Amino acid sequence: RFSGIKDSYPFHPSIKDLYSRFKENPNFQQTRGLIRLMRRIIRQFYESGQAESASLVNVYDVDLNSPETLSFINEINSSLSNAVNHDIAQRGKSVAEDIDARHTEEYGDAFPYAQNVSRLLFMSSLNEVKLGINGLTESDALGYLCEPGVDLNQYKKALGEIVQRSWYLKTDNRGRHYYQNTKNMVAQMNTLVDSYSNEKAKAELIKFLTVLFQPSLKSCYEKLYVMPALDEIRPERDKVSLVIFEPYATGGLRPDLESFYENCPFKNRLMFLSGQKSLLEKLYENSKRRMAIEQFIKDMESEHVPASDQQYVEATNQRDKAAIALISTIVHTFETLYYPAKGGIARDEIRFQYVGNSLKGEEQIVRLLSETRKYVEYTDESEHLEILRRKCEQRIFKQKEMPWSQILERAATEITWQWYHPGQMETLLDYCKKRDKWREAGGYIQKGP
Repeated sequence: RFSGIKDSYPFHPSIKDLYSRFKENPNFQQTRGLIRLMRRIIRQFYESGQAESASLVNVYDVDLNSPETLSFINEINSSLSNAVNHDIAQRGKSVAEDIDARHTEEYGDAFPYAQNVSRLLFMSSLNEVKLGINGLTESDALGYLCEPGVDLNQYKKALGEIVQRSWYLKTDNRGRHYYQNTKNMVAQMNTLVDSYSNEKAKAELIKFLTVLFQPSLKSCYEKLYVMPALDEIRPERDKVSLVIFEPYATGGLRPDLESFYENCPFKNRLMFLSGQKSLLEKLYENSKRRMAIEQFIKDMESEHVPASDQQYVEATNQRDKAAIALISTIVHTFETLYYPAKGGIARDEIRFQYVGNSLKGEEQIVRLLSETRKYVEYTDESEHLEILRRKCEQRIFKQKEMPWSQILERAATEITWQWYHPGQMETLLDYCKKRDKWREAGGYIQKGP
């Protein structure tokens, strides 16, 4: 690098490497055209004030918002105008400019990371000669972008966002990123996303949430309802149900759910999961994106695109990212658990943890309920069963003699009664009968003296 900079100063040595790629383009005059282009770039470099702070004139120091500069570029390659307008430079409306604007808003850092990356990749993509080289790998791009006082991690992050959002950027089998004149997978996915309604996104979201929270252990809750209509919720005496519902505007339970709960005979068999209304649109958007990439992959598979194809590989990577993005939004949206407790309904914040594409919602809900002592792990040890017997006789088995079915019904209606493994009460009954603490006759359970 030192010798290259020394030989090419005040120009970055990458200019020589990348400009040589388009020297054979049709209608481009190698010497005269290059002199005119560099004269325009240097003029803009000084007029904009960049010369006061920049160490070198770099490849990306080209103002693509300038009509005069674009006219010079079009003489080199006129096929990438759509790529420029949508992805690189459109007076604040392009993908790269939007990424930098969001970065500035979030961190207060106005450095044009994304615009520099996109312009660098653009200048490396101007070759029109067959079998010529276009694009740069990530390592090559970062090497050209490296300079004193600049955070390469921010450049790497910007490159990742550009790859995810640009419509005309393609990645070849060698990992080189370059702009082309046809829309890529991202553009096709965005078209699919725009075609999906919120109702369709909700239907897919319900399926996704069902997978994440489906009870497999069935130690605490055994039934799951995801964004159901009220008449679909059917509480049962012997099964706890988890109801996931769309966040309410003012927070808390929706009024219709509150009314449903108040009129439900088995109040101790229901709990609810919900959270922030403000993230609902983002939730639907990420659901649409996941649907779009799944459809895109299905289309490629129906066309027998090989798994080694770079676009197929990128699509599978995007599928994983889309799933993670959706799970992340779910984690931040559904963060409040409501469950019956003394005084009515208790509420606790729950921040789900996930690794990769796995959230294990059931396990984490059970863990929270265990910590709050609403749920107690199954046990068949005499010491613990004796404690449970006394607790049962104090709270739900209050009479000298009661039908077993009525005791179980009391467990389903008394909100102060803790939740246990579905087999725990039968284990308790068997324990008490064997030790003659309870006796059973004709379906009735009698307490001993």
